[in-house]
Amino acid sequence: MGRARTETLTPQVNPTFLPFDRAAAVVGLSPEALKLMHFRGLLGPGVVVRLGVRRLVVDVEVLVRWLRSRPVRKVAR
Repeated sequence: MGRARTETLTPQVNPTFLPFDRAAAVVGLSPEALKLMHFRGLLGPGVVVRLGVRRLVVDVEVLVRWLRSRPVRKVAR
């Protein structure tokens, strides 16, 4: 018999996975803005991770890389 593949059944908790509110605080956004970006499909692939059936968390490392890759837009004052 082979080894059991437990990693596919129970997701490992990565220390860079944070709930929306804590991830937003790390990158300087409001939790509402981060959720809105997610639900409108504006976040890059791999930023939001599904743990279990209903739990969504943010991979902060991927979020920071994605934010840094975005072009900076100047806002008219």
